[in-house]
Amino acid sequence: MTQVIVPAHNINAYSQIKPGDLTWRQVPVGAVEPGTARKPDDLVGKVALAELYQGEQVRLERVGEVSTDDKQVIAVNIDLARSGGGYFSPGDLVDVYFAETENVPGAILASNARLLQLVDAQGNPITSNQQGGLLQQASQSAQAPKTPAVAVLAVSPADIPQVARGAASGSRGIVLVKKMKP
Repeated sequence: MTQVIVPAHNINAYSQIKPGDLTWRQVPVGAVEPGTARKPDDLVGKVALAELYQGEQVRLERVGEVSTDDKQVIAVNIDLARSGGGYFSPGDLVDVYFAETENVPGAILASNARLLQLVDAQGNPITSNQQGGLLQQASQSAQAPKTPAVAVLAVSPADIPQVARGAASGSRGIVLVKKMKP
């Protein structure tokens, strides 16, 4: 028998893989699939290019590097309750919309942005969890009624002016939509 590194739970496509997402599994020596990850460093920090299933051996072509080379970084105020319930993790691919009111359709500000970090109103990192997500975590804080957050995003340079306008001081009209495909 030998050990292989596998997902500890299902990992959504376009999510960044973290150490807690992985575990070891015993398999017969002859059952190790060619081209699969052999150690955590083969996967940690990478992005799942397709859904990765709990316990499966991960072929290296199913993960990719997180690239922000052609992007610029901007921080924006968001309302977790209006952003998909808050099921986000650093590394997620998102579209950025501005939704001023419920009666006006949202306008897209940026497409294919990368979520780098999500923090609460006090600057504490908000992390996703399998049970409740970010909204539940944020709503349990002292800021429960509003669940404000700041999203640090890597966006295309051409999208910076639009995203910056939508991120005006005090604005919470920014809505993130997690992408399941690029």
